[in-house]
Amino acid sequence: MTADFSDDLSGFDQGDIRFYSPSESQSIGAWFSSHNRISGDEIEGTYQYKIDLPQYSEQGTWKLSHMWLRDKVGNSKYLSGNEMAALGFPTEFEVESIGDTTPPTVASFDFDPKAVDTSTSSQEITVTADFSDDLSGFDQGDIRFYSPSE
Repeated sequence: MTADFSDDLSGFDQGDIRFYSPSESQSIGAWFSSHNRISGDEIEGTYQYKIDLPQYSEQGTWKLSHMWLRDKVGNSKYLSGNEMAALGFPTEFEVESIGDTTPPTVASFDFDPKAVDTSTSSQEITVTADFSDDLSGFDQGDIRFYSPSE
């Protein structure tokens, strides 16, 4: 991703863009700041960010959701994908390979012990789970316990 940003006085500080897959269940983004300026300065500069699209990313047309920009004093601007298209900027790209759109499944889940006494010290509960995924593989998950209100 290459973009030219300019700001009249304080200078460009940072910005981001986000693309969504056809089902909107996958997304990628780019973050622009002085760290990836390849020419110019904060008043008028060219920025470049390389995005790695993961193997098995969803097939089809990925569309730009938004671009957000901020200058050094905090003035910000949000542009939707439609606004960017109306300005003549490219807003979509195509993924032509086989894509993974199926979420992981839970084969097993358990934790032990099922009861603990925390009145004198903290206690440890071991959680064990077996997850599977058809193409891209399991990446991460989150399991939370809560105390229901009475």
